[in-house]
Amino acid sequence: LVQAAGGMVRQHNLNKLTKLIVYMVKRLVRIDFAVMFVHDKEQRIYNIRAIRDHNKINSTIFFRDNIPFIAYLKNKDKPFLPEEMPQKLRVFFEQTLGAKIGLTVPSLFDDAVLGFMVLGEKQDRSAYSSDDINVFSILAHQAALSIENCMFFDEFQKVQTRIFEAEKLASIGGMADG
Repeated sequence: LVQAAGGMVRQHNLNKLTKLIVYMVKRLVRIDFAVMFVHDKEQRIYNIRAIRDHNKINSTIFFRDNIPFIAYLKNKDKPFLPEEMPQKLRVFFEQTLGAKIGLTVPSLFDDAVLGFMVLGEKQDRSAYSSDDINVFSILAHQAALSIENCMFFDEFQKVQTRIFEAEKLASIGGMADG
């Protein structure tokens, strides 16, 4: 996972990046499911961007960015087990997902929650070890950098498109003026 985390920074497409992360984690760690939520700044929600083994998760769910769970992620800033969550938050989160959580991995950048990954239990039903959590901490940091990179790249492309359109309109205006 650590080696794969290094390659994530080269990906510029957010959909491909999230699918790659979820695929790698599900396959290498051998877990029941993996789902990744990413923040949509315009709608102010966290949408599912990638999911593996969607039979266990409702793929249409989302979380508003002002709910207590997101505030908890911001304060936690590292991977955590469900037992570490306050009871109310854990019940709300598991009911919303419709599945039993094994580990939650927030991805923060500049004190903002860019996204988070929710992992199911391991298929052999063993607990996540402190080594697992340390590796996921590294992965979360790399994922945050990669997500920020993808978001910047998307915004750059939108600005380039707007500039091109403005130049095109100015050119047409100049031709009409002539």
